[in-house]
Amino acid sequence: MWAPSSLEDRLLKKHFEGNPGIAYLELPLSVSNEPGRARRVDAVLIPWDTTQVHRQGDYSTQEAIEAIQGHSVHVIEAKRALNRGVIGQVMVARHLIENVVNPSDIAMDVVCAKGNADLEDFCEQEGIAVHIYPILRPRHASGPGDTGRVDVRRTPDEARRSAFRSGWTQAVNGHLFGSIRKRKTHANMGNLFGWIYGDTPQEFRMETWRRYVDHAVGLEDEEDRLSRD
Repeated sequence: MWAPSSLEDRLLKKHFEGNPGIAYLELPLSVSNEPGRARRVDAVLIPWDTTQVHRQGDYSTQEAIEAIQGHSVHVIEAKRALNRGVIGQVMVARHLIENVVNPSDIAMDVVCAKGNADLEDFCEQEGIAVHIYPILRPRHASGPGDTGRVDVRRTPDEARRSAFRSGWTQAVNGHLFGSIRKRKTHANMGNLFGWIYGDTPQEFRMETWRRYVDHAVGLEDEEDRLSRD
């Protein structure tokens, strides 16, 4: 039984409740077939009477391809807020499915908790269906998984991204912040990621920052913030 573990998972679960089918999550695809070049599609859904969710690691890419070939499918990308990034992702996902898998028909879907009128209009013109499922996320967790850390993070901006990068660099240099167990800050989170992943290329660190921002509790997307400035 699939249990959502992130906000994106929760959005997908809500979508599957009204749109049943056979879903393959985080499907890696590459037109070039070069190692390490595959892009992951959040979900590929084959409409069906009931819902079956195949999680990443529970299936092989070849098994998914064989199941999808010749069928009408939906490529789905999930994001907390509708932005240009997720629109590009779903368009790339369609391209990958079309060229690697060869289904009979492909529909593009974006599921999110927050919409944007201008981008929704663009999506309608481009044939992208936008599904909005408002989800409230508590800023402080409680219960068995509660760490007791105080979350003092604010909306991501350039200065906080620099703090995240600085925290990562200090972890690479062997310095684990003493406050990491007590306070959630962008610098502390960067320090924690740096401790886990080590000395990685800057491209990986920036991609980790973007994914971290997308999943961070109670924070806004950078694009949403900038669009109001």
